Amino acid sequence: RYALDENQRMAIKREVDSFGNVLHEIFPCGLEVKKSYDVFNRLICLKLANQGEVQYIYDPLHLKKVTRV
Repeated sequence: RYALDENQRMAIKREVDSFGNVLHEIFPCGLEVKKSYDVFNRLICLKLANQGEVQYIYDPLHLKKVTRV
């Protein structure tokens, strides 16, 4: 599936799950982003190809901490 960014005039390749969460994106410049979600569909990890990752930690209700690894 492709998404078109009309402002930047570029097509972004996206893979989504059955809940509509974006799992994988590939931008025209070659940047790849992978995302993981918890059972509540909250983002828990964003992986940047060859550039590390960002982890999201939640308390029972709210975002508690964001860490770049």
